Amino acid sequence: MSEISEAIELDGSGDTEVGARQLNTSLDTFEPPQTQVLSDSSQERIIRSGAEPCPTTNVKRSLSVVENDLNPPEIQKVIVEHIVRRDELNTHSHFPIKLRSFSGKIPRPNSETDYDTWRSHVELLRKDPTLSNLQKSRKIFESLLSPAADIVKRLSPESTPETYIQLLDAAFGTVEDGEELFAQFMNTLQDPGEKASTYLCRLQAALNIAVKREGAAAGEADRHILKQFCRGCWDNPLLSDLNLEEKKSHPPTFSELLLLIRTEEDRQAAKATRMKKHLGSHRQRAMASACVCSQQATFQLESDPLTELKQQLI
Repeated sequence: MSEISEAIELDGSGDTEVGARQLNTSLDTFEPPQTQVLSDSSQERIIRSGAEPCPTTNVKRSLSVVENDLNPPEIQKVIVEHIVRRDELNTHSHFPIKLRSFSGKIPRPNSETDYDTWRSHVELLRKDPTLSNLQKSRKIFESLLSPAADIVKRLSPESTPETYIQLLDAAFGTVEDGEELFAQFMNTLQDPGEKASTYLCRLQAALNIAVKREGAAAGEADRHILKQFCRGCWDNPLLSDLNLEEKKSHPPTFSELLLLIRTEEDRQAAKATRMKKHLGSHRQRAMASACVCSQQATFQLESDPLTELKQQLI
């Protein structure tokens, strides 16, 4: 019992782990005293002398206090954050990014992607925090086919992903001047039969290339797209219904503009479908009534006596 008391009454400023270890050792080595049957006279002597029973309740209360001190809320928070972070890393490792094949052949095979799309996927790979530079370089190299793979074969295994991308950009990236690309963007007009939303996406792709070559500022992209769309789109009812000319001072983002245009296109398409259905049914009714009228006129002519005489004379 003296060893248990010493373990419980440890100073709170001392090492908690040492106190817990001493407490566990004391509890393991402690053996409860054997129960002895006391006579009535012995019980009376114990009561008269004021002896107290074994303080088991106080020991349990002290043990609970020590256990709470061993696991404070700060330590529990750190443990939970570590478990959550480890689960996130395991989730990323179970779903690695896979790059599509790229060879740089002209014409491009159907099973491969173009360089701009492949380059966008590589940017996502570069921002993955769960992969090391060696793993990223390995994935880039594994996605390349000849002749693109032949260009990077001379690089060492320790080369960074940026080195691979810099070399591939020089071989397959856009080399046109940024101002020339922006001029091509300004001359991009809607083709015959092309939907307005498709034309807008084509403008976005052309402007992205010009921005990458520093032919236009990225912050002015939304304004350039809206201005060129109003200039090159031939669907005047759509432009007037959406009041796009009035939005040039405060242009919407590309996603917002695309959603507006697709919604208006769907509304117009639904209206055209209703019109065709209505006019078609009306035309069918008119044709049916015309057939009935012609049949009635023929019947009247056949029932006329003069007409019968004429037919007999003929």
